[in-house]
Amino acid sequence: MAGFGHKGNPKAIKKAKANNAQVELNIAIAAYQSGQLKKAKELCTALAKGCPEDSFALGLLATIEKQLGNVTAASKLFEASINLNPKNADFHHNYAGLLQELDLKKALDHSIRAIELSTNNPIYLARLGYIQWKNGDLGKALKSSLKAIQLKPQLSSAHINLGSIYMDLGRLNEALRSTLKSIELTPENANALMNLGSIYQELGNHNQALEATLKSLEINPGNAYAHMHLGSIYKELGNLDQALEATLKSLELKPDLALAHYSLGGIKRSFNELEEARDAFKRSIELDANLIYSFYELSLEIRSAVEGEQLRERLRKIDANLLTPRKLSFLYFALSNCEHKLKNFNSATLHLAKANNAKQQVYVSDKSERIQAIRRLLSIDYGSLKSTGGEGKIFIVGMPRSGSTLLEVILSINSNTIDLGESRAMQKALKMLEQKKTPNRQANELESIYEQCISMKTAPEKILIDKQLYNFMFSGAIASHMPSAKIIHCCRNPLDNILSMQKANLRAGHNYTSSATDSAEVLIEQEKAMSRYKKLFSQSIYTFNYDNLVNSPELELKKLLAWLGWDWNNKYLSPHKNNIAINTASVLQVRQPINNKSVGGWKNYLKILEPSRRLLIESKLFDNQTLEMSHDQ
Repeated sequence: MAGFGHKGNPKAIKKAKANNAQVELNIAIAAYQSGQLKKAKELCTALAKGCPEDSFALGLLATIEKQLGNVTAASKLFEASINLNPKNADFHHNYAGLLQELDLKKALDHSIRAIELSTNNPIYLARLGYIQWKNGDLGKALKSSLKAIQLKPQLSSAHINLGSIYMDLGRLNEALRSTLKSIELTPENANALMNLGSIYQELGNHNQALEATLKSLEINPGNAYAHMHLGSIYKELGNLDQALEATLKSLELKPDLALAHYSLGGIKRSFNELEEARDAFKRSIELDANLIYSFYELSLEIRSAVEGEQLRERLRKIDANLLTPRKLSFLYFALSNCEHKLKNFNSATLHLAKANNAKQQVYVSDKSERIQAIRRLLSIDYGSLKSTGGEGKIFIVGMPRSGSTLLEVILSINSNTIDLGESRAMQKALKMLEQKKTPNRQANELESIYEQCISMKTAPEKILIDKQLYNFMFSGAIASHMPSAKIIHCCRNPLDNILSMQKANLRAGHNYTSSATDSAEVLIEQEKAMSRYKKLFSQSIYTFNYDNLVNSPELELKKLLAWLGWDWNNKYLSPHKNNIAINTASVLQVRQPINNKSVGGWKNYLKILEPSRRLLIESKLFDNQTLEMSHDQ
């Protein structure tokens, strides 16, 4: 009777169907939660056919399709489920997750709707914060992420977001803390480890950056972004072959990744493949019309006034209000370069000042730490060591942008040299020597440790060129422990030097260069240190003046080579023909024949250099004649 009554009662039939549908949906949910996506999809598909108005079945099927990478199908299903049940917060939240890589505006709308329906859901807030960050609204992104953490302190995704937001705001130490917290909560999160690598890279901790990024790739070897970051880290470490391999792997995985094309351009330029580099930068802009990094790189190589005007007009169309401080600095650097090419020096000066002001929000000046380190080392009594070491080692030292890369390329024309680049070997060696704490140093102990720290095997008859400029601080230790080593101190007109540092957009490790006055103060301390070392070790240190070189190349080079004990060769006058890989900010200048175009360039930027000029004169290391103020253009 019950069965009969059931068949004849429409309400009972509807209720039975609903109960069966709920059971089937529960089975599908269980399959989904256990990772059986294929089974869950089959169950949900059958359920959706039988109950096309079951919004929950459609919503789950949409989520499954999303995880399977079927974006179009997932999008249609999310739309259908939301149309049937517009007040379901989960549907809006999940749909926003699908859209966040496809349509930021639409993703933001659905994420906000999810929050409106469930105000204090920390997971929804974390996603909203991510989408707001992607959309460039850092203030709102920070607020959403902090609220998510307040509601759920152990929510790893919110801490990851917070790290990315702080990084873009230039608050690198806070970014590091947030990202480390997220990894503490989810140690195997590949994206968090990749972000950690990027933060370490920005902080200048390249070995830690490399370690974190490699660990990220162990967990997710198919992440194109991680391979791209790996390539960038290798490039900064000077490992250009590995940088190229990692970047090409990134493009293999994701051919339309604009940032990877940008990275490829930088590597190609280092290899002197200048046309390929320009093509890569242009390709990255085709893929991302707002990729300011590539616009900046193109601004370094403007080949005509017409090209400068065209690039300037494209840059003016970019909304500066939507850029993070770091990206904003790139925009202003690029505009300054355009105006410089067009000889609009007042405008170039204005944009250069804006660029460095924005950059200082990310890279807080390390002037005080630099000066303290220089003074501490300057106070050491080196005494007299009975050492004979250092033969076949050349150390190029001085300030950044002092002509050192040009000198490095000139010297490397000698086929008997090995270029170590900006090696950290001496700094490591001195730290290791200090940690040994032995009261009586062996005569050649530093040289032995230094050779161990060099990351490549070298033949004993080869001449090593170490161009770590900040080794100027260790000139006393080098000259006393390795008296046969050659220390070449690069210098130039200090105002040209400061201007060049201001224009070069140097990264972490040179933070003081974003301030013209801080640059002047560090330069003064460097000059004081080198003056003392030259008095103590006059036979070991040679002063190489860039201005003299570019004005009288043959005369100056013959003097230097005679001091080195090298034979003369006319090839030294054509370093631009040396196809050596160059991995510094001077790469484009060095690819040109020796010229004096940059000498006296400071006169066009008096407005930002006048305070530096006063500091230099007050130091009594430079006189008015050297720093003559001229308003001639």
